[in-house]
Amino acid sequence: MCMKRPTNDEMVLFTGRPCFGTKHRFGSPYIKGKTPAESLILYTNTDHFRMDHDGEKIVDLNPYEPVLCRGMLKSMELGLSEAATVWWVKPMSNFGSDAPKDMEDICEEVDKKLMSELMCSDWDFLSMRALELTPPCKATQWLVRQPLADANRLRWDALKHDALGIWKTTESVYFMVPVGYRSVFRGLEDENDITDEAFYEANAQKFRDTCQQMLDALADAERRRSKKLPELQASAAAVVEEFALVTEALATMQGTELPRLGLDAENENFIFNGESERLTEGTLEKFTSMLSQLREQRQELKACSRRADGFREILRENVKITIKDVYGVLVQTMPAKRFGKTVEVDLQSEEAIITVLKGGEVKQASHFRYDEVRSADRFNAELERLKVKQREDYDYDYDDIPHGSSLFAFFSSKQFATRKA
Repeated sequence: MCMKRPTNDEMVLFTGRPCFGTKHRFGSPYIKGKTPAESLILYTNTDHFRMDHDGEKIVDLNPYEPVLCRGMLKSMELGLSEAATVWWVKPMSNFGSDAPKDMEDICEEVDKKLMSELMCSDWDFLSMRALELTPPCKATQWLVRQPLADANRLRWDALKHDALGIWKTTESVYFMVPVGYRSVFRGLEDENDITDEAFYEANAQKFRDTCQQMLDALADAERRRSKKLPELQASAAAVVEEFALVTEALATMQGTELPRLGLDAENENFIFNGESERLTEGTLEKFTSMLSQLREQRQELKACSRRADGFREILRENVKITIKDVYGVLVQTMPAKRFGKTVEVDLQSEEAIITVLKGGEVKQASHFRYDEVRSADRFNAELERLKVKQREDYDYDYDDIPHGSSLFAFFSSKQFATRKA
């Protein structure tokens, strides 16, 4: 492992956010207000990150990834939802004490497209209100992002009164409060009451310790992942290949499309059902277990399907009717007759059904369970009775008898003798 300053492009790829570098850190704008002074930018607290043994990939934690510990959101008593996220930060020198709190102004969230537009203009990034991402032990504020779609219980009154800054976009509200903040009513203090700072810090200490432990554990896991990555990628590729074969077989047997599993171009992330999940020992175990369940499901379906094999053999003997097969093994479609009877066979999971239709209406439905004795014989006899299959005991069709000829003449004919031979 080595510490190295990555390039700006490497930081963009690593964090998934628009970034730029300064002499000592990297910055990522989050909120664009009317002016730079009404906007918000988050900086890292370093410009050096741990790289892999080849010095090509960053193996540290993404500094812009919010880290929550249990109970932290509820402890603020602001009605935050579980979709809210929190960063541990401290204001930089240009932040000031007059951060915007106007709830009517709608800001823009900075994505890569907007970042490109700002970079090509005269936008003053250095005048944006700056926060530094900081370890929990050194942070002084929490920066909270609450999606508006899930903000029906958010206490706006307390937020307007106590927040050190508020930025509202079309999708979320961002606000800053002191670390350990709790919403309480004020006005009943006496001479023995503690200061707000001491009150918040008493609430913050347990979260500082817990979050730092989580960050340390995640950092250790990321370094272990880096060492095992080639092995993980080989195992993941094998899982993805077999996953495709098994789901394709199941889709054919069930007649329904199943979620797909793949890997991204760098083989760093699983792509499952269109969603990205980081390749780790945990996610590899998750999809390996899912593959095992799909294998068992395929075996069960194959076992069920084999019970219908005797019926399929009967239907393969030149039976020109519509056949539906729940397992997708034997499927055949014939045009419906405009006049007269139409016969269809439906091979379901537990039984075969012969349906007689006339004019599109069901006139008769006969059921034949796969597990009943001589059920296949009765199934065959019913097809013969309906004249959609030749009788096997004589190997001829009554329709072959010429009109006006006697039965004796027909049985004595060369044509019949040849067919019996």
